[in-house]
Amino acid sequence: MYVDINLLPSKKKRLIKPSLLYSLLLLVFSCTLFWLYIDYQQTSHSLEKILKDTQVIELKNEELLAELANETESEKELLQENIHWIESIKISTFFLLNHLVSLLPERGFFVDYQYSDDGKITIAVMFDTIRESSQYLYELTESLYISDAKFLTITAQPLSEQDSTSDGDNILPRYQANYELTINESALREVKKQEK
Repeated sequence: MYVDINLLPSKKKRLIKPSLLYSLLLLVFSCTLFWLYIDYQQTSHSLEKILKDTQVIELKNEELLAELANETESEKELLQENIHWIESIKISTFFLLNHLVSLLPERGFFVDYQYSDDGKITIAVMFDTIRESSQYLYELTESLYISDAKFLTITAQPLSEQDSTSDGDNILPRYQANYELTINESALREVKKQEK
């Protein structure tokens, strides 16, 4: 009988061979490099697109600034023309308007006021009675600052349901009268000189 005694420890078998492990690591490393390369390319393309878009936006911005500068210049010229026109008016329209309002009866008020360069004023005024509109025309003709006053139209303004009272009182309608006035420029120039 032969007895085999082995006093050396037995080797354990490896499950994965080193060459297979190296191959797997090389594959993972290659995939990672490929993914990084693709990501780099996409990022560089995105940056180029953003750069081009930025340049286009800057060009549009410069064009808009140039247009705005042109518009600003034309607006300045228009404003300057308006200032010269206002300064060229030789009468005090503020004084004239206050004078016209002072001639109104207690419950009369302006609806519309238009002043033209040729010294004509068109006004629309509300009154309680027709008599007040006639009295106002008389006051206008007697004014030192008005050289001519014409009565254009008068219309009765109908009352709405809200204006009528619930107890059935009769309420007279209001009247809107339109006048055309010619101003006395020499008298108003004197007033403007006195204001200075």
